[in-house]
Amino acid sequence: MPSHPPDAAAGQRHASDSPRGRRAALSRTELAAIAVPWITALFLPAIRIVGGPPVRGLELLEHGWRAAESGVLAWCANPLFGVAMLLAAVGAYAAAGCVSGVGLVLALTSFAAPQVARASGAAVPELYFEPGFYLWLLACLALPAWCWSALWRRRR
Repeated sequence: MPSHPPDAAAGQRHASDSPRGRRAALSRTELAAIAVPWITALFLPAIRIVGGPPVRGLELLEHGWRAAESGVLAWCANPLFGVAMLLAAVGAYAAAGCVSGVGLVLALTSFAAPQVARASGAAVPELYFEPGFYLWLLACLALPAWCWSALWRRRR
């Protein structure tokens, strides 16, 4: 009697049915949950310059790299976030945790950015952080925390 592989309707097991498959699916969901605030932050006001309109996260992403000329390196957290997301997506949690941790440190330097830029001689108006900035910072914090947590769970 020939043996035929069972079809999906007849109860075929899928890779996602195994504990490892469920972990991978959960990992993708968790990574998406970290990416959503970062992406959302692009469309929200991130900073407000006194006397001016709010600046959205996307504008900062497009032009923020120029601040490096004044010694402000916070923008560099963005490419590191992207690299860390890719590393985490392929399961390289230790590398992703290190890269995103460096990104978090750079992101936190945003609080000193006006003073650093002024110290370099740049004219910097008074500014305030808006909700988009804090959402971006939350994503920058969540990624290394999740990576180290995933690494710890894997080794248990």
